[in-house]
Order: sequence, then structure tokens, then C-alpha cells
Amino acid sequence: MNLAPVWEFVTQRYRLTTFLSMMVLILVAAGAARLTFTPDFRTYFSDDNPQLQSFEALEDAFNKRDNVSLILSPVNGDIYDPRFLALVVELTELAWQTPYSRRVDSLSNHQHLQATVEGLSASDLIDEGVLADEQALRAVRDYASEEETLLHSIVSPDGKATAINVTLTLPADNVKATGEVVTWLREQLAPIQEANKDKATIQLFGSAVINLALEEAVAGDLALLIPVSTLLMYVLLVILLRSWTGMLITMSVITLSIVAVFGLAGWAGGALTPVAGIIPNMVMIIAVADCVHLLVSFYHYLSEGQERREAVVSALRINFKPMLITSVTTAIGLLCLNFSEAPPYRALGNMAASGALIAFLLTITLAPALMCWLPPGRKSSQGHGSARLYPVMQKLADMIIARRYLTLAISAAVVVVCASLISQNKMYERWYVYYDDSFAVRKAMEFSDEHLSGINFIQYRIDGVGPGTINDPEYLQQLDQLVAWIETQPGVTNVDSIVPSLRRVHRLLNTGSEDDSRLPESRERAAQNLLLYEMSLPFGLGTDEYLNIDRSAARIGVFVHKTDSRTLLALDETIRRWAEGNTPVLSLSEGTGLDMVFAHISDRNMISLLQGTAIALVLISLLLAPVVRSWRIGVVSLVPNLVPALVAYGIWGITVGYVDLGLSVVACMSLGLVVDDTIHFLSKYVLARRELGKSPEDAIRYAFGTVGTAMLVTTVVLAAGFAILVLSPFSPTWGMGGLLSLTIVAALVFDFLLVPPLLLLVDRDR
Repeated sequence: MNLAPVWEFVTQRYRLTTFLSMMVLILVAAGAARLTFTPDFRTYFSDDNPQLQSFEALEDAFNKRDNVSLILSPVNGDIYDPRFLALVVELTELAWQTPYSRRVDSLSNHQHLQATVEGLSASDLIDEGVLADEQALRAVRDYASEEETLLHSIVSPDGKATAINVTLTLPADNVKATGEVVTWLREQLAPIQEANKDKATIQLFGSAVINLALEEAVAGDLALLIPVSTLLMYVLLVILLRSWTGMLITMSVITLSIVAVFGLAGWAGGALTPVAGIIPNMVMIIAVADCVHLLVSFYHYLSEGQERREAVVSALRINFKPMLITSVTTAIGLLCLNFSEAPPYRALGNMAASGALIAFLLTITLAPALMCWLPPGRKSSQGHGSARLYPVMQKLADMIIARRYLTLAISAAVVVVCASLISQNKMYERWYVYYDDSFAVRKAMEFSDEHLSGINFIQYRIDGVGPGTINDPEYLQQLDQLVAWIETQPGVTNVDSIVPSLRRVHRLLNTGSEDDSRLPESRERAAQNLLLYEMSLPFGLGTDEYLNIDRSAARIGVFVHKTDSRTLLALDETIRRWAEGNTPVLSLSEGTGLDMVFAHISDRNMISLLQGTAIALVLISLLLAPVVRSWRIGVVSLVPNLVPALVAYGIWGITVGYVDLGLSVVACMSLGLVVDDTIHFLSKYVLARRELGKSPEDAIRYAFGTVGTAMLVTTVVLAAGFAILVLSPFSPTWGMGGLLSLTIVAALVFDFLLVPPLLLLVDRDR
């Protein structure tokens, strides 16, 4: 294809090219105004996802359990101190005023049941009269320390903490509702905490607090670390290229590519999810690689005495084909993310693929136009940092050629060792480690896990034989057996169910003896007990959290000490298997709830993302073979494409030891640079062999001389920039930064040390 007229237009009409590029970009970027953002976890699942369907069916049958908890710990270590209990009463009343609240459960408003002539009466466990009566306070202590419905969920067994749980009904069409709830509580509690700092410590926890903490953590990184990381990259570009112009051109291509990607996403419709936050980094990697290759070649031709426009055309001519191959193959690879089960990761692949192509188009249009327009700096051979690195590249090439077999053996050994260490990575999700100790929510969750309920949660719908099955004595007995067995399982702190309440009602209406722990033995008695119990409860504290409308099923909640997704999946399997063999009347749903839904999707997506990226890299190598017209080169390209991820994940295995969903994306994120390095190096090698008639050794030297500097500059800039992210207190950010830096450095090291010996081995002169 003769592209000379295109290069002539771009370099001769550079002002018009810049103007046209900006006009198109403005039109595309206008779509960004149509973008919306949603933190709704449901966007991570397709409509036919079985776990999501199970979870939504549970929420349709029972009430939703979005919540915020006020965790109170007394300074003197005694939650039954009257001054502390007065604060509990005050905060319970305040909690009812929380936006979107529908239910408040606390030690003070716990419904204390008593048998009367008419049936049952219920009253708050603690009121002003109780606070003034020492004997009544002792009775509260004795009662609360034994009451199953309070222990762990509301009161700690050691009496050192209590919780006020606010159940919320958050509007589905208001994504800011979570922020409204937590912000309101923070504002209300701040003066109360200050006034009572000698009595108690108040912490906020619950699903609403966790969700908002995620948004705040991402916003914090975007406000500080991401700008610092980006600034460092630009500073390094100036230092290594010794050109402000080169940095400004690169910055322009990066910024406009990112804006265009989000503009296209806006025109395409749909809402952004937190996953889209890594799009700028992925586009930046591709754009930096393209621009640096073009700029380094441009400065090289300037140093050889070419005029500016001639140098731009020469740089375009030598880099166009490898940049095109890199962009197209990278886009194809990223589109493989459409095999992911999670829609946000499919959108990620589509947006990143479009970013690869947009960055390429801007690199061959806007960047050359700006190179012709803006002053390049000094034209001498010492004028740009790239020229100073040329001798270093030649010496490195000579050393590798002279010691090819030793270099190959050492490099291969390192790869084998690192690959064997990948198994040290445990693949699971642990959402609680997202936050380090600088986050208030992490302190609250650690405190809650130690003193109250476990922070992981599994819910079950337990069906019987039909409507009214909750009154079936056999169903109740087996439900009681199931709950008792689950509570004996390792890691389980408590099980939230209606069984203890029904047992207490039966005892009050019959013997009244504290030793009587029986459940009703007839359907009629069970139905009468349940009716009296429900009639005694005040508005907002009914049984709809535990029973569905026609009383054909009950819900139980299993609280588990902090653990990982694999352990939760195993516990769920154990519970269902035990129930199937020991409680035949009960029909258990699959374990559900947010923890379980994400445990399933994370487990599948981590594997599919890593497999998809590996398939993409193999596919790229296969596509490269016909382009360079050599199956040997295609096979060789497999090595530098696959090795960086193997090495990086191996090192990660012995230093960190786990891979979650966010870290499994890193292999895909780095795909652009890994492929870029491989294709540019191999394309220059093939060019030297076929068009310049060089020997394999001289072709290696030519590849080092023409692209080695660009690869080194790109690696230093990106690796240093992403390494800054390890300072983040938010684990998805520091994990991504650390693993991405490792992968980027590994890509350069093994392109330099492993590829040349392999080429010399498979491409000998005949």
C-alpha cells in the first residue's frame, strides 16, 4: 500500500490535519456527556446468571438487607453501664431518622416478650425506667447475655460491644442514596461522639458504608496518586527524550485517546462501572508505546541531518506497519474479553480495543502534524536522550550475541522457575483486604469480626411442602436441627433465623420455664403461637425479614468470620450436602447474598480472564506469522508474548501469594505493551534480514539500534509511573500498580535477553 500521499498531506498540511483531528475528536468526545455511572453490583452479572436470579428471588420473597450499623464500644468495657445504655437509647431513636431506614434493631428496642391473659405483650428491653433501676439493669444483663437473638448480632458475648443495625430500603433509581445515608449519619454522629468520647467509641459499618468506602477509595486515588503517577511519567519522558515537545505530543495523544474512548462509550449508551476506571491506564500504555516509537525514530533521523518533515515521514514509514499490526492484534486480543461472563469486563474489552485503534490513528495523524508544527529542539546527535542510548543498545546487542547460549540458558531457567511459582498464588476474593488500616471501615469491620458477627454472610431460602409450612412441626424441628448444626461449623459465628423467637414464644405461652427449649408439637399450636407473636410486635419490627408472605419458606442468614471466596463456596456446599442427607423436609436454595454471588462470579471470571488473555496472546502470535511471512518468527513471538505474565505472576506468588479478580485483569491490561515490544523488535529484525540483507547477528544489532531505545524509554516511563501506585492504601490500586510494573519490566527484560538468542537459533544463515 502506497501511503506516501497520506504522509505528504499530514506533513504539508499539518495545521489542517490538526484542525480536522480536533473537530472529529470534539464530536466524538461529546458523547461523554451521555455517560452515567452505577455502583450497582447487578451490572456485573448477565440477566441469565443463576446466582443473580437466586439472589433476586430471595429479595423478592423477603425484604432486602441493605444496612448500616452503628457499632458502640464503651470506654470502661461494660455495655450495661447505665450511662452507656442511655447513649444506646439516644442513638436508637436517632437511627430511625436515617434516610431510607425501614427498621432499627438495637439492645434498647429489642422486644422483650411477656405472657399475658390475652396472649403476649412486647415492650422495649430498655427505657428510662430501666436505666434508673439497678435491679432492672441486672435483669437486662442476665437476659441479654443468654438471648440467642441478641448474641453476636446485637451484643458481643464478652459484653464489650453492641450494635444498632439500621435496615435500609434504598431506591433503585438513586445511585447517590448510599452516600446520602452515610453522610447524614456522619454529620449527626460527629457531635455526639465528641460529647461522649469519655463514654464510648462509635464506628459505622454495614453494606452502605462498605459501598461508599469503595467509591471514596477510588476517588482518593484518582485525586492524588493517579495524577502523581501520570506526572512522573511525563517528567521521565522529558528527561529520557530531552524534549518538552515530545512529552507534550505524547500527553496530547494519551489525553485525547482517553476522551475519545469515553465519548464513543457515551454514544453507544450504557452506564460505566468501577471496572471502567482502569481504561485510562490501558489506553495510556498503548498510546505511550506508539508515540515513543515514533518520536525516537523522528529524533534519530533528525540527528542524521534530515529536515523536520523528511524525518517525520521517515519515522512514519519505518513504524507504520509494526504500529498497525500492534494496534490491530492488540484490539483483537482485547476483544477476547467478550468471552467473560461479567458484562463490565466485556465492556472493558470493547472500550480498550477502541482505545488501541484510536491511539494508533492519532499517532499517525495528530502526532506527526504536531511534530511538524512544534519546535523539535536541537538537531545534533546529542540533542535528544534517545541518541545517547544508541551506543548502550549496541553494546547490549554485542554482549547477547557473544553469549547467546548462556543468556538463553539463564533466561529460560528464570522463566521456568517463575512459572513454577505461579501455583503459590491462591485465587480467591477477599473484599475486606481492599482497605488498609487507614480506612475507618477496615477498623470497624475488624472490630465487628472480633466482637460481634462475622463480616461474611450467606443467606438461604428454606422451603417446605407449601403455604403455611412454617407451622409444620416437622419442618420446624428440622430447621432447628439445621441451624444448630451450622452453628458448629468452623468459622461460623452465628445463624440469624426465626427459630429462637418461636422457641421463646412457645415457652412463654406454655411452661414459662427457662429450661423449656421445645418448639410447638402441633400445626395448630405453631400457627397460634406465630399469630400471637406477630400481633405483639410493633410496626417496623415484624417477621417479614424471616418469613415470606404465604409462610411457605423461611430465610436464615449464616455469619462467618472474615474469610475468602473459596472457603465460602466450600461452606455452602457442605451445608447443602448435610441438609440433603439429614433434613429431608427442608428444601434449601443455593447459598446467596452479595458475598456468595461475587464468590461465584469472581471464581469463574478470574479463570476466564487469565485463560482469555493467554488465548489472545497465542492468537496474536498466530496472526503475526503470516504478516511477517515466517512461521518460525510467529513461533518465536509466542515466547515474549507469554513470558512476561508468567514471570510477573510467579514473582507475585512468592511475594504476595494471592490473585483476586482485579489482579487477574493485569495480564490483559499489559497486553498492549507486551505485544508492542514483541512486534516492533521482530518487525525490525525481519526488515533487516529481508530488505537490508543483513545477517542474523547484524539484524539483531539493527533491531536494538532502531527500537531498543524506544522500548527502554517506554518501559522506564510506564513501570515507574505505575510503581507509584503501590503507595495507595487501597489494595486494588497498589496490587494493579505493583503487578503491572513487574509485567512491564519483564516484557523488556525477556525481549532483550530471550528473543535474540532464540532468533539466532531458529533463523541461521543457510
